[in-house]
Amino acid sequence: MRGLSAGTNSSLSVKGKGTLPQGRTPLSGSTSITGAIDLAPFAPITGPTVQGVTGRLQSDLNFTVSGETITGGGTLNLTGAALNLPKTGLRLDHGEASLILAAID
Repeated sequence: MRGLSAGTNSSLSVKGKGTLPQGRTPLSGSTSITGAIDLAPFAPITGPTVQGVTGRLQSDLNFTVSGETITGGGTLNLTGAALNLPKTGLRLDHGEASLILAAID
C-alpha cells in the first residue's frame, strides 16, 4: 500500500496487485485508489492567473486489467471547491461535483 498526502486534510491510498505476462499468460492486475486530497496545496500548479484554489477531492476508484481489457468503476466527489480568476473578475465558491465511473455493457 502506498499513501500520498498533500496538506493536513489529505490521505490517498493506492493498493494494487498483478501478474506479469509469462509465455501465453496475459497481463492481469487490479488497483484501487481511495481517500481524499485537499486541493489547496496544488494551487501553485495553476499559475498566477488562477488564485484561491480550495476544495476536497474524495476518490473511491477500482481498475482491473485482464490481457488487453481494462475495466473500472467508482466515484470522484469534489466538495467545497473555490477559485478566483482576477483578470476576468470570475469567482466561484461552494462548488460541488460528482463523477460516477461505471462499465457499460
